[in-house]
Amino acid sequence: MKGSLENNLTEKTLKLAEYIQSASVNATDTNSFRRRLKVMFALPQAKIFLIQMMDVSFRPKDNKKVAAFVKKVIQNSKFAASQLFTKPENLLVEIFLSFGYNFPGISIPVMLSKIRKDAKNVVFLKDS
Repeated sequence: MKGSLENNLTEKTLKLAEYIQSASVNATDTNSFRRRLKVMFALPQAKIFLIQMMDVSFRPKDNKKVAAFVKKVIQNSKFAASQLFTKPENLLVEIFLSFGYNFPGISIPVMLSKIRKDAKNVVFLKDS
């Protein structure tokens, strides 16, 4: 009886593992965080940049300071940023660098929301 129960549990576990693995292999690459991970493996500077941007999402107390920090990080990592972001996101980055940082009350909450949305499956945020 005990051996039969163990075999049944083992069989169910293997089926679940098979299902999870096939789902991840067959999944389309719609998860933007997954796409960003591919860039990070190919470009170490992108990893540093993304970590700095995610760090911002953990401490958004003063939008004006966050905007100055984000502007500096983006300017110092221009190539990495361009590789991580999609074309529409790169356009938004350019708008932020041009004048959006002057409106941190609007631009920073939108940016933080996007970062949290993209990272929610990987990083557990307090407000998630």
